[in-house]
This record gives sequence, C-alpha cells and structure tokens, in this order.
Amino acid sequence: MAVTFRNKFGSWILLNDALKQRLPEMPDLAEGQAQLEQLIIEAQSLASRQAVLRGELSKVQRQREEAEAAGEELRQRLFAAVQYKLGFKDEDLRAFGVKPRKRRRKSASPAPAPEAPAPVKPAPATDTSPEP
Repeated sequence: MAVTFRNKFGSWILLNDALKQRLPEMPDLAEGQAQLEQLIIEAQSLASRQAVLRGELSKVQRQREEAEAAGEELRQRLFAAVQYKLGFKDEDLRAFGVKPRKRRRKSASPAPAPEAPAPVKPAPATDTSPEP
C-alpha cells in the first residue's frame, strides 16, 4: 500500500497530540514535539495553498482550451477566405500554410479513342418447328 501525504500527515497529528499529553512524563521530547507541531502548521498551509492552485490550474486549463478552440475556428475560416480569394490551386497558398490542390495534368496529345467493334449482323432466322 502506498503511503500518501494524507496518511503521513494524519500520523504526524496523532503523534503530536499524544506527545503533548505526555510531555510532563517525557520532557526530553519537548523540542522534537515543538518542531513537529511547526511542520504540521507549515504542511497545512502548503496543502491549502496547493488546493487553491489546483483550482486556478483547472480554470486556466479551461480558458486555454476555449482559446484554442476559438483560434482553430478562426484559422479555418481565414484559410477558407484565402482559398476563396486566391483559388484552390494557386501556389501562393503555401505562404499561408495551405496546401494547394493539385492541377490535373493534360497529356501532350490526346490518346486515340479505341475503335468500336463492328456491329454483329443477326443470323437469318430459321424455323425449327416440326412441319405438319
């Protein structure tokens, strides 16, 4: 089992409370108990500050995500406007980070169309029915 800060902190408080009650019996531990009490106060302050900072971090992350979404939407609209102004195949689009569409290559000479096969003449009809 992993020992978390919360578990450690709880054990510090338990030890400190027990030491406070028994200091008359163990006066040589008074200095250590006082140091532990100061560490507990400092740790509580840091934990409170950490909670506040976590809240601020969540807020900042949400704001950054909103700015990112707005920026991406604006970028797409501006790309579309640039493509509209210059045309989808214009090489100047590269300067805006837009890849132009490929132009279709025209062959040097058109290939001759294949000749259509000669039409097949129907065979003369023969009567295959039995004679009466």
